[in-house]
Amino acid sequence: MTVVNGLLFILYPWQPQLMQTALMSGALPAKLAVFPEPYPGELLHSMMARYRFYTGQSHCTVSDELFGQSHRSNPVDLPFRLADLALRLPRRVGLDGDMLLDRHTLFPYYSAFLDAEYLSEARVAALGSSGLVGNRVGKGIKPIPPIKFLRFCRKCLQDAREKGRDPHWLRAHQLPIMTFCTIHDEPLRNSNCRVSTSMRLDVPSSRSCPADAPLVLPKHAAWDLLKRLSLDAVSLLEGTYPFDIGSDGHMGLRTAFAEKGLVRTGGDLDWPSIADSTADLIDGLAPAFPAIRALSRKEGGWLAYALNPKRRTSTDAVLLAGLLLEGICPRPVSVVVTTSTQGPWRCENPLAAHHGEAIVTEVVRTEKVYHRGKGEFRHLRCACGYEYSIVTREDGSSTKPFRLRFGPSLARFILETSLAGVPFWKAAKTAKSDPASLKRIIAEEGIPHHWDIA
Repeated sequence: MTVVNGLLFILYPWQPQLMQTALMSGALPAKLAVFPEPYPGELLHSMMARYRFYTGQSHCTVSDELFGQSHRSNPVDLPFRLADLALRLPRRVGLDGDMLLDRHTLFPYYSAFLDAEYLSEARVAALGSSGLVGNRVGKGIKPIPPIKFLRFCRKCLQDAREKGRDPHWLRAHQLPIMTFCTIHDEPLRNSNCRVSTSMRLDVPSSRSCPADAPLVLPKHAAWDLLKRLSLDAVSLLEGTYPFDIGSDGHMGLRTAFAEKGLVRTGGDLDWPSIADSTADLIDGLAPAFPAIRALSRKEGGWLAYALNPKRRTSTDAVLLAGLLLEGICPRPVSVVVTTSTQGPWRCENPLAAHHGEAIVTEVVRTEKVYHRGKGEFRHLRCACGYEYSIVTREDGSSTKPFRLRFGPSLARFILETSLAGVPFWKAAKTAKSDPASLKRIIAEEGIPHHWDIA
């Protein structure tokens, strides 16, 4: 094997007799003599584009060589016939159809919340010849439209050149919800390579990706919120669920809204209250995703769709709903005062060195409540000044701790991180707070800082 300009040149001096017979009879396709070495996180479309670039062939000829059939179209993000492609790849590439699908397409992101039946259908469609993979995974459901041009990060292309690699398209950058490169904390830009239905295979270049290419997001959007969504999207693409609902999209979201007190007795969501409590977050995201303003079923909204168990779960909608949920404060419940002497409890202050240690003994107040069963509400205060509440039910289960006050540790943290040049959205993530809530706390408590978050 010889590697030249990122290409694998492979010669096979012998093959097992059975393989030779299969090749001679046409039962198995011949292996490609050359194919680009895949880069981590590279889009499969990019690998095929580099193959066309180095072989100098036409788009249709490349399609015929790679798939055994000339394609007029094969989606950039969710291609199909991957099993046919894998049979033709040189053995040294070390990728089968499933590995191509999971490592070099956007399939893991769009299928993250599918049930087993839908997931199986989508995977079979991607490996086979039926196509329409996007329809099977719920891609294109509101509120985020598909991308029109391939996207890139200037620093990522520069890094590739400095490392002696071919410039290439990264798959994470082609997610419509992604507006920032999470590696370099830089806004993504639109290339001149249009995402069309035709089978066009173009590599990044100074002409297709100029340094002054337009940004993918408008100036007036809340960049801190969009950075957070980009981080969550990358985590999900790599197989890590960014918040607590796990892979249970529909029911996980509905349960989370119920815990916030936003599900009525009949099971319907309290849409006016949801709209009111998420208004600031919606206003920050709407310049980038205008359709996000329509929430309820009456409006044909995306959130009602995301919460409908009869529909296929949209990954974009789940991430947006998770972001909105973090900005919603739970409603107060009717209480009767009582006392409690149990403890100690864990300190939930993410900024404290003793975070997670069972050292909290001060109970500000306790109350009997009814929260999905009889339970006891406790308002707790740690010696570090952090205050939170928790409800313990009769069966021993508890709600998630709800922060009431950070205490003095927040002012120190804000001043130190802002002076150090840490981006505001990263500081909010460290504090386990959504950016909008942290911004409000800073304003209410008059905490000095060096960020431009006015």
